[in-house]
Amino acid sequence: MYPSFLGQFPTVEALAIADLQQVLKVWLGLGYYARARNLHKAAKVVLEQHHGVFPRQLEAVLQLPGIGRTTAGGILSAAFNKNANGKSRTLSVSDEWRSRKRSPK
Repeated sequence: MYPSFLGQFPTVEALAIADLQQVLKVWLGLGYYARARNLHKAAKVVLEQHHGVFPRQLEAVLQLPGIGRTTAGGILSAAFNKNANGKSRTLSVSDEWRSRKRSPK
């Protein structure tokens, strides 16, 4: 069912310009309709305030409707290889390794 939703709205713009009733109709069977409404609202914000490009900064992602810290961290991690603080995961791991090397055993 979710692949059908993504097929109907393959881009942020497609979702943002869609009528909410159409979004809810396509969402039918996926449950928790607040998610569909928040996705629709968030797509509109991304289109209008970020020119259709999903933001890469934690604070900007947190401003999107329906997105809290955990979801924002998951999005940044999966889409942009960043941790929940918005920092590159690769840099975070190397920072951790460096600090372990310096720490006395």
